[in-house]
Amino acid sequence: MEQYFKGCNVEEQAIKVQQASYYLTDVASLWWRRKQGDIEKGLYRIDNWEEFKRELKRHFYPENIIYEAKKKLRELKHKGSIAEYVKEFTTIMLQILNMSDEDLLFFFVDGLQHWARQELQQRDVKTLDEAIAAAESLAEKANGKATKILLDTGATHNFMTEQEAKRLGLHVSKGEGWLKTVNGEAKLLRGTSREVELQMGTWKGQVNFSIAPMDDFQVVLGMDFFEKVRAIAMPFCRSMCIMEKGSPCMIPAVEGPPMKGKQLSAMQIAKGIKKGEVT
Repeated sequence: MEQYFKGCNVEEQAIKVQQASYYLTDVASLWWRRKQGDIEKGLYRIDNWEEFKRELKRHFYPENIIYEAKKKLRELKHKGSIAEYVKEFTTIMLQILNMSDEDLLFFFVDGLQHWARQELQQRDVKTLDEAIAAAESLAEKANGKATKILLDTGATHNFMTEQEAKRLGLHVSKGEGWLKTVNGEAKLLRGTSREVELQMGTWKGQVNFSIAPMDDFQVVLGMDFFEKVRAIAMPFCRSMCIMEKGSPCMIPAVEGPPMKGKQLSAMQIAKGIKKGEVT
């Protein structure tokens, strides 16, 4: 309402109260009708906008909601993606009316995973807006667009589905070869996409992808990537360590949804599949 009043240049207190009352619904609307009756009888007065807001909050804003919101904010931790953490933090923050920017900045940075918190501290962010912008810049991106990536040491190369390549706007060139999985039929590759700009956390680089049909995942980074950047998967702390010369860093990993049954992953590219040929 404050933005509405500002945009419409509404300054008179009585008009603010009147226009705001039009948006009340259900129990709040009934409450205001009763208040209007008392006002008409001379039993009650609401003369200005601040008083109207104060009375409305007193009746409909639970007394402990701010305490509970502050508690949630203090306990909130970055466990999934940064985008999810930012969304949850912002949702809780909007329930707190009197917390200082300094405290909000502290809680936001403190709740991040160690690698992200360390990155923001190195950037010396001063405000919450700066911190959120810096944190969002650490998200996984391919060709400038966000995507989810499977880290798979059982795959020989890097793979991407044709649908995901189209969504990311990648150029796909024709290429020969087959995708062979454990106990699965060989599938013809759709082509290759080379020198794709990829960003994961603070790491940036170019990656080549084989475009292939896959059922469960859209993008897979295999041993080709791990060997190139000297990466080590660390599932016990949900992260990946990249030891590439000049840009060592820790990349967060998000645990995916549970899959039915046990799964063994082994994917490789074969130039040709013939009867009796070892693959």
